[in-house]
Amino acid sequence: MHLSADLAMRRALGGPGATGLSPGAAPPDLAGQAFAEFLADLRPYVNAVDGPPAEYHDLMVAAFTFRRMDAELVELLEDSALSGYHSGVRSGLVADHGLRFRLEPGVHLEVEILADRVVAELDGAVMLRAWCHTDQATTELQVEDEIALELLHVPAGPFCFEIETPSQRVVTDWLLA
Repeated sequence: MHLSADLAMRRALGGPGATGLSPGAAPPDLAGQAFAEFLADLRPYVNAVDGPPAEYHDLMVAAFTFRRMDAELVELLEDSALSGYHSGVRSGLVADHGLRFRLEPGVHLEVEILADRVVAELDGAVMLRAWCHTDQATTELQVEDEIALELLHVPAGPFCFEIETPSQRVVTDWLLA
C-alpha cells in the first residue's frame, strides 16, 4: 500500500509538520535511502495527478527519431569521406565507382566511371555495336573482344550507352559522372 503524498513527504524528511524539520534540525539527506524511498512512493501520485501530456511523449519520440537520423547521416558522411567516393564530383580525386544495368534476363552491363575515362563490360551476351549519347552528340564506340568498350574521356554532362546485342538494342539510363 502506498502512502499519501503528504505522509510520504513528512516521513522522508524525518519528522512531523509541513516541512518535517524541527527548529534547528539539519536539512534532510537528499541522497539517502529515505529520500529514494520517498521518491519511489511519490512517483505514482505525480504521474497520476500531473504526468506529462501524451503529446509530449510523441514529441520526445519524434525528437529522438530525428536525433538518431542525424547520427546515422553523420555516420554515412564519415563513411563516404573515408571511402573517398564523391558522386557527381568531377576532379582527379574522384574515386572509381561502378554501376550495373540489367539489359535483359541474364545480360548485364557493368559500367565503371573513372576519373579520366569510362569503361563498360557486357556480361551474358556479345556486344555487336555501342554508342555513347550526350545532349550534344552521339558517338559510336569501339567494341573490344565483343564484350568491352572504353570511352577515353568522361563526358561533361549526362550521357547514356546504347548497346546492340544479337537479340536487341538497349539504351541504359542517363549517367552523370
